[in-house]
Amino acid sequence: MKSNLGIAIFVGWMTQLGLSTLLPTIAIVVGRAVSMAGGGDGRWGDHAADPQQEGWHLVQAVILLGSVIAAWLAGYLAPRKLTISATGLILLVLLAKAFEQLPIRHSASVVIEWVLSPCLGIVAGAMMARLTFRKESTS
Repeated sequence: MKSNLGIAIFVGWMTQLGLSTLLPTIAIVVGRAVSMAGGGDGRWGDHAADPQQEGWHLVQAVILLGSVIAAWLAGYLAPRKLTISATGLILLVLLAKAFEQLPIRHSASVVIEWVLSPCLGIVAGAMMARLTFRKESTS
């Protein structure tokens, strides 16, 4: 399979953007359902943009998960240029973060978590792709 680096980065970026929208929504709905099943009032996750609420860290975790999937997919599409595709994805994510709204009640640690969660997810996804494709090439 001939790899096209531009397409791999574009597909990875669109995957990361799509999953960073879809997965937090699913996580909040599931978290709210679990809260209501446990006798809560159903307001869990109402303020997921507020770092002092429990839903915010869950949102950051699923954004990290979406970034892992996106980087793995980019690595699948361009396995020989994995480092370049991961670097391109990180740069595009940082560019997108420059235009996002900062979390409510932000502090230095909150901004660091907010910026680094997708970047760390991309690094982890690239490492997983490298391990996956190394095993396939030796088999």
